[in-house]
Amino acid sequence: MPPLSALPSGGALPSAAESNCLVRNEWICGEYLSSRASILGEALFEHVWITLVSVLLGLALALPLALVARRYRRLVFFVVASTTAIYTGVSGDYKNRVLRQALDRIYDSQPPVEKGELR
Repeated sequence: MPPLSALPSGGALPSAAESNCLVRNEWICGEYLSSRASILGEALFEHVWITLVSVLLGLALALPLALVARRYRRLVFFVVASTTAIYTGVSGDYKNRVLRQALDRIYDSQPPVEKGELR
């Protein structure tokens, strides 16, 4: 038993709720795992399934392309460029930010348009 000075509320014994690691928000809590076992099991299964499907799809795409690139040397550039484009797709946020910066540079450098005037 801990010393009385270490106990909450001036030396009184902790209640059942205070002794629960979920209530105390501890880093390692077995109660968390046991109370959420079904949710965590489903999430684990979903994660493994998504990972397995994506790896198999990548393999199904990569093997034929590797065989084509090895057999037809002239297509190596096309294969490398297409797979680079697939695996390094640019996010929508980045595209929008770059477009906004380009448009701001264009329209900030020109004088304002008068009403009825065409550019």
